[in-house]
Amino acid sequence: MAINPAVLYNGIPRLAEAIVKSLDPTVPNMRESLLPVGTSVLLDLVQSYPQLDVHVGSQKLAVGTAEGAIVVYDLQTATRWQILEGHTNTASAVAFSRDGKTIVSCSVKEGSVRFWQPNPGFFGMLMGGSSLWGPKSSSSGGGGGGTGHPGSIPSLSSQQSSRSFDFALQDSIVTGNSPDERQCL
Repeated sequence: MAINPAVLYNGIPRLAEAIVKSLDPTVPNMRESLLPVGTSVLLDLVQSYPQLDVHVGSQKLAVGTAEGAIVVYDLQTATRWQILEGHTNTASAVAFSRDGKTIVSCSVKEGSVRFWQPNPGFFGMLMGGSSLWGPKSSSSGGGGGGTGHPGSIPSLSSQQSSRSFDFALQDSIVTGNSPDERQCL
């Protein structure tokens, strides 16, 4: 990864999902043994690829995809929490705000920046949360809570961006082929 990060770029969403799934709390032995390595690899990916970001306080991971969606994972439950749809081309970069209540995404190919204020949708609110980032209620017993565990109701929902801005880059900036750069070679 450190030598040539571009090699993994297209497979990052699948790799991130595989790591998240390996941290499934319903399989405690697997989670316990893989947690240090999985956490380390996720943090390396976040530092190496702008299409991923993590908000430590809320335990959420956002991953931009080639299709333009941003998939938000809940790292506590090892589930897909929400899909943010709006870009029509690759989501090149994602970032959480400091408080974790806003996600900003950028698609360079599309020329747009989008702002998201995710919420859990109707089913998520029914299951005890008024906000995607709010504290989880811990209930004992059977399968409710929208946690992705067996018998629970999934809280996965799709959402459109709250704001978006378009921008334009000169082709030479995107490709790195400015006349000055060619003269230096």
